[in-house]
Amino acid sequence: MCAMVAFTACKKEKANTIPEKATPEYSNIKKSGRFDLHFNNMVNGANITLDSVWYLTDSKDTFTVSEFKYFITNIMLHTEGASTYAEPNSYHLIDQRNEESLSFSVKDVPPGRYYSMTFTIGVDSAKTVQGDYSGDLNKDAGMFWNPDFGFIIAKLEGKSPQSPAASGYKYHVGGYKGVINAVRTVTIPFKKIREIDGNAQYLNIDADAARFFYGEHNIRIATFFDLDEPEVLSEMLADNYKYMFRQTDY
Repeated sequence: MCAMVAFTACKKEKANTIPEKATPEYSNIKKSGRFDLHFNNMVNGANITLDSVWYLTDSKDTFTVSEFKYFITNIMLHTEGASTYAEPNSYHLIDQRNEESLSFSVKDVPPGRYYSMTFTIGVDSAKTVQGDYSGDLNKDAGMFWNPDFGFIIAKLEGKSPQSPAASGYKYHVGGYKGVINAVRTVTIPFKKIREIDGNAQYLNIDADAARFFYGEHNIRIATFFDLDEPEVLSEMLADNYKYMFRQTDY
């Protein structure tokens, strides 16, 4: 009888034992995650206040901002191993007057260690000629001209005493084919490696509207104050504002 009791106790103790480590078939499985992006629109390093605050260009012209919109598309995330994740149907309209548009998530990102992000400012020609203008590409957003001109890639409007027009200045930047092409690609290196394994990574990206006026070209409002179709000024502005983005969180 003593032997039977001892044997039963051993069986119970063994059944209640919890393994210290997961079994090999589950321990190495990694999971997809997401990148949560927030675009913080600024002028000269200060958060934009629409309509009422006066700002200075690099050439000391004064201006306000009444509208600031731009398309962020074709987002790609790059890993240490030289692989790339491309967000499907990647079309996002950033609109300073619509707070909800300033943040969005890139979902279903495969597990890995990511070191940079690439995106396009503008809408690619394939999507433009396809004619499927849904979601953020909806024509009601006021960012579409016609199939020939395509989408307004970026829009900056406001008041300026230097403008010859009483209405102020207006930059509707566009052009995606032919001689005038204002579509630009931006690469943002991360300040540190971002690892995805079933988690979310947060990225805060500053976008400084003052870069419309300086960079590769010096833009004076007295000379360039009204743009509403693809022309050489579109490419000059795009050459400047492609430098307006930088990641600011650590």
